[in-house]
Amino acid sequence: MNFGRIRSRMIALVGARDAGKTVFMTVLIHELMNRVGARFNASVGGSDDHTRHRFHADYETPLYEEARLLGATRRTGVTREPLVFRFTTQRRGLAGRRPQHTLLSFFDTAGEDLTSGESVEANLRYLNNADGIILLLDPLQMEGTRQLVPARTRAPGRVENRPLDMLGRVTDLLMSRPGAANRLIQVPMAVCLTKIDALHGELDEGSPLHRPQPTAPFFDESDSQDVHAQIQQLLHRWDGGGVDGHVGNHYRNARYFGVSALGGVPDEGNRVRGGVRPYRVADPFLWMLSEFGVIPARDAAGT
Repeated sequence: MNFGRIRSRMIALVGARDAGKTVFMTVLIHELMNRVGARFNASVGGSDDHTRHRFHADYETPLYEEARLLGATRRTGVTREPLVFRFTTQRRGLAGRRPQHTLLSFFDTAGEDLTSGESVEANLRYLNNADGIILLLDPLQMEGTRQLVPARTRAPGRVENRPLDMLGRVTDLLMSRPGAANRLIQVPMAVCLTKIDALHGELDEGSPLHRPQPTAPFFDESDSQDVHAQIQQLLHRWDGGGVDGHVGNHYRNARYFGVSALGGVPDEGNRVRGGVRPYRVADPFLWMLSEFGVIPARDAAGT
């Protein structure tokens, strides 16, 4: 796969059991291969036969062709192989246009793996090697939201799934590295509230989370800052500010996002009726690509 010649970036995707990691990853990669790829004139595909076959058979086909909700990642006693994709754009240089390749590794860890001692070491190696972390938090597990939505739309409340506790476990792992305890964590952290569609009725009419997702061929920094500020307000409203306080005290470079992988609630048989309608799923990933210098970032005014 020419790892020595192509810049490799590992994106760590973590979250509690019911935060929707597997569905999020599937929809994100599908979006990158289709709508987002077209937006940035980029080609995205599996970098090896293992990734191509596994993604299509185990992830894309069940969700997009069979309209069937994917099951949670199963905890195993062995380290799973990440899915590795190649993101290719063209860069202009003195010698003309040339391809720019970036390898992107996604590792979908089971939520239980961050609660059991036997799996901590493997996950620590994984997080230590990550260039960026996408942390999925289920807002329907927050105390301030559980009475706002019908019971069937939220997962059963579990102590280990509480967003602040999940964030704390990730921070504990990152701080266990030599020399990490006395400084802010450097790796970019995208904190995403999932299932935001279920709470649209609780958002103000002018909320940036009511806007259509950006379509320009750059990461819209001003739009992202608006969303960040809105999520920050919601965190204080829904969980008392615990998550925001923790992030501010531990991470140097963090950004908040509100996303919906499906765009609606599956029916009681876990079928996705009406098709997958993602909202802002690519935003955290595009923010990271802009931080890495792979895609441009500016505000809608062009600055």
